[in-house]
Amino acid sequence: MIVLIAASILVVSIIVAMAVIVVLWKKKINQRAETNYRIFFIMGFVLMPAGLSWIAVSLLTELSITIGLPFVIIGVVYLGIGLGNQDRWDNKLAV
Repeated sequence: MIVLIAASILVVSIIVAMAVIVVLWKKKINQRAETNYRIFFIMGFVLMPAGLSWIAVSLLTELSITIGLPFVIIGVVYLGIGLGNQDRWDNKLAV
């Protein structure tokens, strides 16, 4: 009998938790945030030199150059996205 009560309490708790998650998820979907293109520029500014330095190290050693190449490509793409949308940068700095 106690096992049945514990099981029913567990099931009710799971159903309530799932309902709360669904309500919060739908609320979050309706509050879509605007894209901050400045972050794309910053990420590209970091990834491109990181990839270039990996390629430079791999040319001097026996490491694979294919590890650094995606960083360079993604960095260039992110720089392009950030600079292409420079007028939509969020200029507020978060502390």
